[in-house]
Amino acid sequence: MAQGTLYWSDRYVRPIIPRALIEHFQLNFKVVDIFENEGKFSNEFPLLRSPSLITPDGTQITEAMAVNYYLIKQLHDPQLEKQLLGSFDDVETYAQMLRWQSLANTDFHDQMANYVKPYVGMVPFDDIAVQKAWKNLETMFDVYENILKKQHYLINDTHITLADLMTFAPLTFGMRNVLGDEWRAHHPNITRWFIDILQSPIVKNSFKDFQFAAKEPARP
Repeated sequence: MAQGTLYWSDRYVRPIIPRALIEHFQLNFKVVDIFENEGKFSNEFPLLRSPSLITPDGTQITEAMAVNYYLIKQLHDPQLEKQLLGSFDDVETYAQMLRWQSLANTDFHDQMANYVKPYVGMVPFDDIAVQKAWKNLETMFDVYENILKKQHYLINDTHITLADLMTFAPLTFGMRNVLGDEWRAHHPNITRWFIDILQSPIVKNSFKDFQFAAKEPARP
């Protein structure tokens, strides 16, 4: 059977879940670091999007939501696929799945990056931009905290879905670098949920050495 290819990099958070799915479920895809194969990657995917996927039959797929969906459908286990993706027949639940995935992959991801990157030296520190990103994050944190106060996961009380996994990915950037003990104490439901996902079978091997930030770093 032909093998597919996932182009990824540990410099980004969007490829975290595709790689975790491939490794946990032992899917027939080789994982290629885009920075070790830049020429080939840019020829295959001129938009330079990560994650990017080449299926065993040569079809190209980009964008994290699409890549994750395709990989989960390769499980060929209807019950497990339904647990992770939801069901088209349950319109409300499926809409919620798309809602949380979309938020995680756009505004939540982007504002987390805008806030964290200046602290870790990836971009110059702009106090106005950092404050704006933090204000936007605080609004989203309140939304997540409230929903997770009502139920164990973003979609239900019983099991992890792709919505949880995709939201977890950008949050790792914050939890590792800036969201310290004080922040976690004030967000107990997000913190409980995050630890639950961190220890879940799908992602735990990808985060064996994960360490939480002790406190928010001082501004440069």
